[in-house]
Amino acid sequence: MAVAVRRPDGVITVKRKGLDFFSEKRFLSKLPLVRGVITLISALVLGVEALNFSVNQALPEGEKEASPWTMGLTFGVALCLGICLFFLVPSS
Repeated sequence: MAVAVRRPDGVITVKRKGLDFFSEKRFLSKLPLVRGVITLISALVLGVEALNFSVNQALPEGEKEASPWTMGLTFGVALCLGICLFFLVPSS
């Protein structure tokens, strides 16, 4: 995985990370439904990690980084809002 971000001073910062897929290691991950859920969760974790890196690089030098609690709360609210908007509202 690689994420490139332009910082406020114009420098491009790159983060590289080797991926270790959980779905390739366990027996349960060979089952189709379980494999899909594991892949979805892995993709969400990678996306949140990339967004967190991007946010922390975009902040000016003096400001503190976003805490894991803030990121988790933001993710939880966004997930609940998405479920409400795309599943609950259309079914009623």
